[in-house]
Amino acid sequence: MNAYPQNASQTSSFCSRPIVILGPTTVGKTQVAFGLARKMNADVINADKFYLYDALNTVTGQSDVDQYPDVRHHLYGVLQPDQSIWKDHQYGTHLKACLPGIGERGRNVVVEGCSNAFVRSATSALESSARKPKETPLLFGLRWENPNAVPQDCERRAKTMLALGMLKEFEQALNQGWGDTYLVRKCFARDPLMEYRRGLIAKLQCQNRIAEMLERHARRNYETLTRIPNVHWIEHDRRSPDTTIDRIFAHVTSQR
Repeated sequence: MNAYPQNASQTSSFCSRPIVILGPTTVGKTQVAFGLARKMNADVINADKFYLYDALNTVTGQSDVDQYPDVRHHLYGVLQPDQSIWKDHQYGTHLKACLPGIGERGRNVVVEGCSNAFVRSATSALESSARKPKETPLLFGLRWENPNAVPQDCERRAKTMLALGMLKEFEQALNQGWGDTYLVRKCFARDPLMEYRRGLIAKLQCQNRIAEMLERHARRNYETLTRIPNVHWIEHDRRSPDTTIDRIFAHVTSQR
């Protein structure tokens, strides 16, 4: 696929292998993936199970991809909340279906996600679609530059989620009969939200529990992802995403 970096001062010919950006919840993958896509003139493909759904954005901690209107993206918000989650092979089939159209427009591919099974399936699909070794995907993992700051980050995120209407969104989901859906059953915050709804804990306790469970989920997520082979891991500082984007871009250009 031919791609062209979109810089204010430069538009030079550039051809890249597909890129997979993976990492735990809270690390900041979406900002890096979409920033890199802008730089490489690429489309972004989702590899996160929750991001497949067009609902409960706050409850499930989904990123707002709509803040990147200039970057075309795929497999975000394609399922309704009462639909079953795709099996791994189904996801791989849908990802492969995106590739011809992306290639026809002369664009590159950036995949981003934290779902272990989907990341593996995406990698497999991209590898099977490659016609030669130079078209196989490059995998980059983002991990926290300062792991000790993760609890504070999770506390801030839990507070923000509640401020954005997480409790109301969860209540509406239950009222619409979505309590047994994948989205609600697998939501990391489900238990404290249910306890608050039943009057068993106060709002601040609910917030603290959500932060604790988010941190636990993120660290488990990271441990699982570290078992994926051939990943180039980068210590990422969410305050300076451009630094990480530039590091990945430099590595990509060296692999042409």
